[in-house]
Amino acid sequence: ITAEGTVAFGLEHPLVLTLFTFISISMVSRNIASGSSNKLMEIILAHPFRRKTMFLSLYLYGMFILALLTLSAFISAFVSIYFFHELDRIILDKMIKANVNTYLLHLFIMSYAMFFSIYFKDVSKAVRVSALITLVFYFIEILSELWAKLSFTKVVNFFSYFNTPEIMLGADIFVKNALVLLFLSSILFAISYWIF
Repeated sequence: ITAEGTVAFGLEHPLVLTLFTFISISMVSRNIASGSSNKLMEIILAHPFRRKTMFLSLYLYGMFILALLTLSAFISAFVSIYFFHELDRIILDKMIKANVNTYLLHLFIMSYAMFFSIYFKDVSKAVRVSALITLVFYFIEILSELWAKLSFTKVVNFFSYFNTPEIMLGADIFVKNALVLLFLSSILFAISYWIF
């Protein structure tokens, strides 16, 4: 397997996606919705700091944890390519783009998990809805790769903007993918911030 294939396979492996997605969803749902459902959030918010500050702290905490996960994936790919392949500047650039793309996908997943946690104020509902959306869109993406009649879904499927194999093969799609995922995450962040 080539160095590019190693990185692409590592970031798109179902176990890696499941781990990242599980952490993206459970982290914010547990912190927001469980606090709301057991009245802990009201006790915390009774202290002298603003609600928006708490929301920003939770969101930044989630971003930090996702950055750590993405960095660990980058380091493991870097080490494996360094020892088992030849690492050059071109591969390193592609690896950075692929990892940023992974980070942005899971930032978007975390953003809608946060939105549902705030909206439902119930951890089980927020996790179920967030996980269901993720699974449905993931399977639609897989089916659209196999069945041409579903290719029209690629425009609205956020997994279509997660293309580590294409990035590793040198396709010039990183900026478009990054902008779409950032835009969607920003919208969900703004809505969540407003209703928190």
